[in-house]
Amino acid sequence: MKLSIVTSYYNCEKYIKEQSSSILSQSYGNWEWIIADDFSEDNTKQKLIELQKKDSRIRLVNLSRKKELWWNPQLFATGDVICHIDGDDTLLPGTFERLKYYFEKFPEVVLLHFNANKYKEKLPKTKNDLFENFVNNVYISKDNKSFLEGFERLWGQRGCIFGYLRVFRNIKNLRFTEHSDDSDCSSNDGQWLLNLEEKGKTLTIPRTSYLAREHYDSENFKNWNIKGEVKLIEDTKKRRKNIYLSMPRKIDYFDDVYEAAESTYLSSFNWESSSKSISFLNFNYSEHELLKLKDLFFEHSVSFDKNNADYVFIRVNPFDSPESIIEKVGKVNPKSELVVFCDNCHLQNNNRTGVNNLEELKNLLSSQMKFYFIFQENRGYFIKRNL
Repeated sequence: MKLSIVTSYYNCEKYIKEQSSSILSQSYGNWEWIIADDFSEDNTKQKLIELQKKDSRIRLVNLSRKKELWWNPQLFATGDVICHIDGDDTLLPGTFERLKYYFEKFPEVVLLHFNANKYKEKLPKTKNDLFENFVNNVYISKDNKSFLEGFERLWGQRGCIFGYLRVFRNIKNLRFTEHSDDSDCSSNDGQWLLNLEEKGKTLTIPRTSYLAREHYDSENFKNWNIKGEVKLIEDTKKRRKNIYLSMPRKIDYFDDVYEAAESTYLSSFNWESSSKSISFLNFNYSEHELLKLKDLFFEHSVSFDKNNADYVFIRVNPFDSPESIIEKVGKVNPKSELVVFCDNCHLQNNNRTGVNNLEELKNLLSSQMKFYFIFQENRGYFIKRNL
């Protein structure tokens, strides 16, 4: 399977070296990288000329109009699948191997999308500084039958439907409508999702494979307007009046193991470039669900309830006492990286006694180890710091 990586750059000269390092170090080798300067005002074009010389698989193309490649990344691609990466972001190790594996395992899928960790301005260099400048994990909601349904239900406190990375098959004669940067500027990724689910099935891969940079001088951030997404919704409804789409459009293969997948989102496990052992404790899953986890983390050794794995993820269930979780933590190999995860923090409150189990657990854990505590979208992560 040949991968076509496509990047359109606008004023990104200071990010090119970091991004190219993450792509050139990928272990899977059958790829091309199509790069283009989108009429930048800095030294981006010269940096891209220099980048093209580093590897014969890198191809610099010239655009005839602004955002030509940004709206339609497949225009110059020769690969089987299109992988768009923004000009200021990076990929985690092993991403190309994962794209090949999931597309081959799910031949009916036309689009895959993953999770990302987002950072303010500066991305981490290694897994040792994962939480410096950390903003959030771009978490993908699983409670929609289609992207159109997700768009119509969007609001500020609801889980994201987009995800990073977005990767789709190079379908013959595929074209996306270009939009101007007027007051109703819409997102290219939103348009891809809405159009592609009309071509076939989509699949969320609940793994973090991408590092996204949040900075307010990006062109997309400055021009985006929610009214543009409203226009996408209305355009999609008109287009689909004469199209019958069986529902759901999303394959829910990994939904059964979403909680276990969520527990790994912020772990340094995502940076590993070699096979590791992973153990999930207290998830109460069946053998069938274990097989799905093995499919999700196919390049690693996955098991339940082993205390001496390289990475151990312990789930806090609604009726687990802090003491019972501490007992499980105490049995884990001290050399393991440990994540204690709660997928619904609200259920840890006792309204009658005023006791919050997570606060109690935090106090007990503090006496045993140093950790990061991350709270996001009603999920709580206690992540051991390996000093």
